[in-house]
Amino acid sequence: MAGSSCLSPLFIPVVRKVIREVDYQTARLIARETLQMASVQEIKGYLVERYRDLGLINLVEMYR
Repeated sequence: MAGSSCLSPLFIPVVRKVIREVDYQTARLIARETLQMASVQEIKGYLVERYRDLGLINLVEMYR
């Protein structure tokens, strides 16, 4: 369905924080890297590491 979202409402604060804190070039790099990955587990592991590098890991851990 166009315009619908599959994001849990619990993650909206996380997404807002990431959008505000991550610059465009970093977001592009992260997207490029994840598009090359073969599994959900690989992507999740990579994102946790990047969020840690960006100082966002505490926010993500709060919603796990």
